[in-house]
Amino acid sequence: MREREYRAAMLLECLGEPNRFQILRWLESRPRSVSELARLMKRSLPTVCHHLAVLRMMHLVRFRNRGVNTFYELKTPVALDLLRAAIDIAPKLALTDAEANRS
Repeated sequence: MREREYRAAMLLECLGEPNRFQILRWLESRPRSVSELARLMKRSLPTVCHHLAVLRMMHLVRFRNRGVNTFYELKTPVALDLLRAAIDIAPKLALTDAEANRS
């Protein structure tokens, strides 16, 4: 596998995790603190921090410290294009599966 394909596969794996997918959706509108994300997602702070670390490693988010709070924001809106494409494609795949099961 070429480096470019490997990176694409790693990106899809990263975004395929529901918590990370949701974090990016929450960050779509504005930067949010870790505690706000944890509250919105109904997840523990360590869980949210773990997923944010993975997103940071993939260069999808960046953070800023403001006082005692850490705020995360999207590093680039390009990842949202992939999320939106997945949201658009998913129902079509489900429809295709349903059609295939009728055959």
